[in-house]
Amino acid sequence: MFRSLPRPILFLLICPALMASKCRKPPESAVLEDLDLPQMEMPTPELELQFVAIDPDTAPADSFFDVRLYGSGFEEGATVEVGGLTSREVSLVDSGTLVVTLPPLEAGVYDVTVVNPDDSRAVRRAGLEVISLTAEQREICRSATLHFGFDSSALQEMDKEELEKLGPCFLMSPHRIVLEGHTDERGSTTYNLALGQQRADNVEITLVAQGLAPSRMRSMSFGEERPVELGESEEAWQENRRVELKVIAP
Repeated sequence: MFRSLPRPILFLLICPALMASKCRKPPESAVLEDLDLPQMEMPTPELELQFVAIDPDTAPADSFFDVRLYGSGFEEGATVEVGGLTSREVSLVDSGTLVVTLPPLEAGVYDVTVVNPDDSRAVRRAGLEVISLTAEQREICRSATLHFGFDSSALQEMDKEELEKLGPCFLMSPHRIVLEGHTDERGSTTYNLALGQQRADNVEITLVAQGLAPSRMRSMSFGEERPVELGESEEAWQENRRVELKVIAP
Protein backbone atom coordinates (compact mmCIF):
# COMPACT_ATOMS: atom_id res chain seq x y z
CA MET A 1 0.00 0.00 0.00
CA PHE A 2 2.83 2.45 0.96
CA ARG A 3 4.73 1.76 -2.29
CA SER A 4 1.92 3.31 -4.33
CA LEU A 5 2.15 6.62 -2.43
CA PRO A 6 4.33 9.53 -3.58
CA ARG A 7 7.58 9.92 -1.59
CA PRO A 8 6.67 13.32 -0.05
CA ILE A 9 3.42 11.91 1.36
CA LEU A 10 5.14 8.74 2.57
CA PHE A 11 7.76 10.85 4.43
CA LEU A 12 5.01 12.85 6.18
CA LEU A 13 3.39 9.64 7.39
CA ILE A 14 6.57 7.97 8.68
CA CYS A 15 8.38 10.96 10.22
CA PRO A 16 6.01 11.54 13.21
CA ALA A 17 6.37 7.89 14.25
CA LEU A 18 10.16 8.14 14.14
CA MET A 19 10.15 11.34 16.15
CA ALA A 20 7.80 9.88 18.77
CA SER A 21 10.09 6.91 19.34
CA LYS A 22 13.05 9.25 19.96
CA CYS A 23 11.09 11.54 22.27
CA ARG A 24 9.71 8.74 24.43
CA LYS A 25 10.16 9.56 28.16
CA PRO A 26 13.05 7.59 29.71
CA PRO A 27 12.46 5.55 32.84
CA GLU A 28 12.40 7.57 36.05
CA SER A 29 15.33 5.60 37.45
CA ALA A 30 17.50 6.62 34.50
CA VAL A 31 16.62 10.31 34.99
CA LEU A 32 17.51 10.13 38.68
CA GLU A 33 20.81 8.42 37.95
CA ASP A 34 21.84 11.17 35.54
CA LEU A 35 21.11 13.97 38.02
CA ASP A 36 23.92 15.06 40.31
CA LEU A 37 21.82 16.10 43.30
CA PRO A 38 23.52 17.58 46.38
CA GLN A 39 23.36 15.44 49.53
CA MET A 40 21.19 17.14 52.15
CA GLU A 41 21.09 16.26 55.84
CA MET A 42 17.65 16.35 57.39
CA PRO A 43 17.64 18.29 60.66
CA THR A 44 16.70 16.29 63.78
CA PRO A 45 13.47 17.73 65.17
CA GLU A 46 13.60 18.93 68.76
CA LEU A 47 11.39 17.01 71.18
CA GLU A 48 8.60 19.05 72.70
CA LEU A 49 8.51 18.94 76.49
CA GLN A 50 5.52 16.85 77.53
CA PHE A 51 4.63 15.13 80.79
CA VAL A 52 2.06 12.36 80.35
CA ALA A 53 2.28 9.94 83.30
CA ILE A 54 3.68 9.30 86.76
CA ASP A 55 4.18 5.82 88.26
CA PRO A 56 3.12 5.16 90.92
CA ASP A 57 0.63 8.01 91.13
CA THR A 58 0.04 7.56 94.85
CA ALA A 59 2.56 8.09 97.64
CA PRO A 60 2.72 7.68 101.41
CA ALA A 61 2.46 10.82 103.50
CA ASP A 62 5.41 12.27 105.42
CA SER A 63 8.17 10.20 103.81
CA PHE A 64 10.51 10.38 100.83
CA PHE A 65 9.26 8.43 97.83
CA ASP A 66 10.65 7.42 94.42
CA VAL A 67 8.55 7.71 91.25
CA ARG A 68 9.08 7.59 87.48
CA LEU A 69 7.84 10.34 85.19
CA TYR A 70 7.09 9.61 81.53
CA GLY A 71 6.78 12.01 78.61
CA SER A 72 9.14 13.57 76.07
CA GLY A 73 11.72 16.34 75.86
CA PHE A 74 13.17 15.78 79.33
CA GLU A 75 16.71 17.18 79.69
CA GLU A 76 19.68 16.66 81.97
CA GLY A 77 19.40 19.02 84.94
CA ALA A 78 15.60 19.02 85.01
CA THR A 79 13.86 19.54 88.36
CA VAL A 80 10.41 18.52 89.58
CA GLU A 81 8.02 20.73 91.57
CA VAL A 82 5.23 19.34 93.73
CA GLY A 83 3.33 20.88 96.63
CA GLY A 84 5.38 24.08 96.53
CA LEU A 85 8.61 22.08 96.97
CA THR A 86 11.32 21.44 94.39
CA SER A 87 13.05 18.07 94.11
CA ARG A 88 16.53 18.19 92.64
CA GLU A 89 17.06 14.46 93.16
CA VAL A 90 16.20 13.76 89.54
CA SER A 91 17.91 11.20 87.31
CA LEU A 92 17.50 11.35 83.54
CA VAL A 93 17.03 7.83 82.15
CA ASP A 94 16.35 9.14 78.64
CA SER A 95 14.44 12.01 77.04
CA GLY A 96 11.17 10.27 77.93
CA THR A 97 11.86 9.05 81.47
CA LEU A 98 12.87 10.65 84.76
CA VAL A 99 13.41 8.96 88.13
CA VAL A 100 12.56 11.36 90.97
CA THR A 101 12.78 11.24 94.76
CA LEU A 102 9.83 13.23 96.06
CA PRO A 103 10.07 15.13 99.35
CA PRO A 104 7.75 14.31 102.29
CA LEU A 105 4.25 15.70 101.72
CA GLU A 106 1.02 15.87 103.69
CA ALA A 107 -1.99 13.85 102.54
CA GLY A 108 -3.73 15.43 99.55
CA VAL A 109 -3.78 15.68 95.75
CA TYR A 110 -0.97 17.58 94.01
CA ASP A 111 -0.02 18.96 90.62
CA VAL A 112 3.41 17.79 89.44
CA THR A 113 5.60 20.00 87.22
CA VAL A 114 8.72 19.12 85.24
CA VAL A 115 11.05 22.11 84.71
CA ASN A 116 13.87 21.89 82.16
CA PRO A 117 17.06 23.97 82.58
CA ASP A 118 15.75 26.53 80.02
CA ASP A 119 12.71 27.04 82.33
CA SER A 120 10.30 25.32 79.95
CA ARG A 121 7.58 23.54 81.94
CA ALA A 122 5.09 20.70 81.66
CA VAL A 123 2.41 20.09 84.29
CA ARG A 124 0.44 16.98 85.23
CA ARG A 125 -2.69 18.33 86.95
CA ALA A 126 -3.72 16.33 90.03
CA GLY A 127 -1.03 13.87 89.03
CA LEU A 128 -0.13 12.65 92.52
CA GLU A 129 -2.26 11.56 95.46
CA VAL A 130 -0.58 11.39 98.87
CA ILE A 131 -2.25 9.08 101.40
CA SER A 132 -1.75 8.47 105.10
CA LEU A 133 -1.52 4.76 105.91
CA THR A 134 -2.63 3.38 109.24
CA ALA A 135 -0.22 1.29 111.30
CA GLU A 136 -2.39 -1.74 110.52
CA GLN A 137 -2.10 -1.17 106.77
CA ARG A 138 1.66 -0.81 106.98
CA GLU A 139 1.95 -4.06 108.91
CA ILE A 140 -0.35 -5.97 106.54
CA CYS A 141 1.62 -4.92 103.47
CA ARG A 142 4.92 -6.31 104.69
CA SER A 143 3.65 -9.75 103.74
CA ALA A 144 0.25 -11.32 103.26
CA THR A 145 -1.20 -14.75 102.50
CA LEU A 146 -4.44 -15.61 100.71
CA HIS A 147 -5.98 -19.10 100.89
CA PHE A 148 -7.92 -21.07 98.28
CA GLY A 149 -10.45 -23.87 98.12
CA PHE A 150 -9.61 -27.42 97.05
CA ASP A 151 -8.64 -27.64 93.36
CA SER A 152 -9.66 -23.99 92.86
CA SER A 153 -7.91 -20.83 91.72
CA ALA A 154 -10.89 -18.55 92.45
CA LEU A 155 -10.49 -15.90 95.11
CA GLN A 156 -12.83 -16.26 98.06
CA GLU A 157 -14.84 -13.26 99.26
CA MET A 158 -12.74 -12.86 102.40
CA ASP A 159 -9.59 -12.81 100.25
CA LYS A 160 -11.05 -10.12 97.98
CA GLU A 161 -11.69 -8.01 101.08
CA GLU A 162 -8.11 -8.63 102.19
CA LEU A 163 -6.80 -7.44 98.82
CA GLU A 164 -8.84 -4.25 99.13
CA LYS A 165 -6.97 -3.53 102.36
CA LEU A 166 -3.64 -4.33 100.73
CA GLY A 167 -4.26 -2.24 97.61
CA PRO A 168 -3.36 1.25 98.92
CA CYS A 169 -0.01 0.31 100.43
CA PHE A 170 0.96 -1.80 97.42
CA LEU A 171 0.10 1.14 95.16
CA MET A 172 2.38 3.39 97.17
CA SER A 173 5.26 0.98 97.52
CA PRO A 174 8.19 1.82 95.22
CA HIS A 175 9.21 -1.85 95.25
CA ARG A 176 8.09 -4.84 93.23
CA ILE A 177 5.57 -7.32 94.60
CA VAL A 178 6.14 -11.05 94.11
CA LEU A 179 3.10 -13.33 94.09
CA GLU A 180 3.97 -16.93 94.96
CA GLY A 181 1.37 -19.61 94.20
CA HIS A 182 1.25 -22.85 96.23
CA THR A 183 -0.88 -26.01 96.40
CA ASP A 184 -1.34 -28.97 98.72
CA GLU A 185 0.36 -32.27 97.96
CA ARG A 186 -2.53 -33.92 96.15
CA GLY A 187 -2.28 -34.09 92.36
CA SER A 188 0.66 -34.46 90.00
CA THR A 189 3.65 -32.14 90.08
CA THR A 190 2.79 -30.71 86.64
CA TYR A 191 -0.85 -30.13 87.57
CA ASN A 192 0.04 -28.47 90.87
CA LEU A 193 2.55 -26.13 89.23
CA ALA A 194 -0.15 -25.01 86.79
CA LEU A 195 -2.74 -24.59 89.58
CA GLY A 196 -0.33 -22.56 91.70
CA GLN A 197 0.35 -20.29 88.72
CA GLN A 198 -3.38 -19.78 88.11
CA ARG A 199 -3.83 -18.74 91.72
CA ALA A 200 -0.98 -16.22 91.55
CA ASP A 201 -2.25 -14.90 88.20
CA ASN A 202 -5.76 -14.35 89.58
CA VAL A 203 -4.37 -12.32 92.48
CA GLU A 204 -2.37 -10.25 90.00
CA ILE A 205 -5.48 -9.62 87.87
CA THR A 206 -7.34 -8.38 90.95
CA LEU A 207 -4.53 -6.00 91.92
CA VAL A 208 -4.31 -4.66 88.35
CA ALA A 209 -8.04 -3.90 88.55
CA GLN A 210 -7.27 -1.85 91.67
CA GLY A 211 -4.74 0.22 89.71
CA LEU A 212 -1.43 -1.56 90.34
CA ALA A 213 0.76 -1.65 87.22
CA PRO A 214 1.49 -5.18 85.92
CA SER A 215 5.15 -4.19 85.50
CA ARG A 216 5.44 -3.90 89.29
CA MET A 217 4.40 -7.50 89.92
CA ARG A 218 5.84 -10.92 89.20
CA SER A 219 3.80 -14.08 89.66
CA MET A 220 5.28 -17.57 89.98
CA SER A 221 4.33 -21.04 91.15
CA PHE A 222 6.02 -23.49 93.51
CA GLY A 223 3.23 -26.03 93.31
CA GLU A 224 3.42 -28.47 96.23
CA GLU A 225 7.15 -27.98 96.84
CA ARG A 226 6.98 -25.49 99.74
CA PRO A 227 4.35 -26.55 102.26
CA VAL A 228 3.94 -24.52 105.43
CA GLU A 229 2.16 -27.40 107.20
CA LEU A 230 3.26 -31.04 106.99
CA GLY A 231 0.79 -33.88 107.30
CA GLU A 232 -2.11 -35.42 105.43
CA SER A 233 -5.02 -33.62 107.00
CA GLU A 234 -7.57 -31.10 105.79
CA GLU A 235 -6.11 -28.48 108.13
CA ALA A 236 -2.63 -28.90 106.66
CA TRP A 237 -3.91 -28.96 103.09
CA GLN A 238 -5.93 -25.78 103.68
CA GLU A 239 -2.86 -23.92 104.94
CA ASN A 240 -0.84 -25.00 101.92
CA ARG A 241 -3.40 -23.89 99.30
CA ARG A 242 -2.26 -20.29 99.19
CA VAL A 243 -0.69 -17.28 97.45
CA GLU A 244 1.95 -15.36 99.36
CA LEU A 245 2.38 -11.66 98.54
CA LYS A 246 5.81 -10.26 99.28
CA VAL A 247 7.23 -6.76 98.82
CA ILE A 248 10.75 -7.12 97.49
CA ALA A 249 13.01 -4.27 98.60
CA PRO A 250 16.31 -3.76 96.71
